[in-house]
Amino acid sequence: MRLTNREIQRFLERYPIEIQEIFLGVRDCIFAAVPEAWERPKMGGLAYYLTEDSTPLKGMICHLVPKSDEVEIGFIFGAFLPDPCGWLVGSQKAKRRLHLTDYDAVDWDYLVGLMRASAEMDPSKFF
Repeated sequence: MRLTNREIQRFLERYPIEIQEIFLGVRDCIFAAVPEAWERPKMGGLAYYLTEDSTPLKGMICHLVPKSDEVEIGFIFGAFLPDPCGWLVGSQKAKRRLHLTDYDAVDWDYLVGLMRASAEMDPSKFF
């Protein structure tokens, strides 16, 4: 289930237009990769899941957080995602983040690939 356009507008209205554009571009990538994804508010951002009853440890695609100068994408099991471009950063055991600051610098096809890989990941193999 997606939030309505009005809910998204309300959620993003306090951020600079450049951040809103990046956020909406990433959101489009998520739904391009997983059209049936579930979207819900979580921890100051929006979280995307495979199903309505998914949890952060099972079925979470990513967590998307707008900030004043960037959009942060968090992947719970990002350390295990294929990332030949080296976009994902972080020192935690499994979680990795991606920080986007410039819409035109984003390789949108690469980002769709990360979203697909995250959606296809089976976290049970890591435990």
